Amino acid sequence: MSPPPGHVHVSERQTGKWYDCLWMSAVEWLRAVHDSAIPATHAEGDALRAASDDLGPSNFGNLAAGVKLRYGWTLPKLIPAADLWTRLEPGHAAVVSGGLTAWPVGSHWRRWAPTSTADHAAFAMRLDTSDAVWWCDPLAPTGTYQGERMPKAELLRFVAKTGAAQLVAPMLEGVMAPITSETAALIDTPAGAPLYELDGTTKLTTLSDAFASRTSPYGVGPKRAIFVTIGGVRRVVLVTPTAIRLSSTTGDCTAAARQGWNDARQAAANAAGSAILAAVPAK
Repeated sequence: MSPPPGHVHVSERQTGKWYDCLWMSAVEWLRAVHDSAIPATHAEGDALRAASDDLGPSNFGNLAAGVKLRYGWTLPKLIPAADLWTRLEPGHAAVVSGGLTAWPVGSHWRRWAPTSTADHAAFAMRLDTSDAVWWCDPLAPTGTYQGERMPKAELLRFVAKTGAAQLVAPMLEGVMAPITSETAALIDTPAGAPLYELDGTTKLTTLSDAFASRTSPYGVGPKRAIFVTIGGVRRVVLVTPTAIRLSSTTGDCTAAARQGWNDARQAAANAAGSAILAAVPAK
């Protein structure tokens, strides 16, 4: 597993106190789910925080205020920690809130701040159907680090430490998980529920089935996919690096159409969940 093209780690490290974990994680998340043109910089995280008038410790309520004022966008409803894995479907990203002390001193997952006992926030995205996410810790320095694979069990251990609400949204269609074995990888859900194309009626069994009839419309080269749930039906979107097309369309989607589709997906996810007041706090 590796991050999709365009992902950039944003570190909270700075001169003085490191206390921007929520804001830097949010910049990575916003680039994935809202607007990939948002700068992947510490300065952008600082500007987002400044827009909220937050002085710390920060929580999702502060983040919601900053996002609304800086980007004019309303955050989706938060979800319970216990529902994180169910809602963090392939093709979704999260700002996860938890505790570093979920892991013992000396743990690989605490290596960037070995003695810290603070609550913490990080960025995570689920790129495929495996029991793992791509985890990007804002405590890590800038440079070669761009995140790493984290097993599902470690992610859930982290969020269970505080039991705080979590922030999840579907990623933009241009942010896709690479498909390395289209002939063998199953795209059914782990429970065995069927997966459909965007038309909601054409059932797919394997990735090769999904690609078989689209060699011409989808061009050549590496193909990517994102998995979504619309109206209770799991569906797949297939793209190539040079042409983004929805399964049920014949032409390229405009940016407005893609944003409208993403907004509709998020509205459906909001309708399925209950509102939860924000309470990180994170450092």
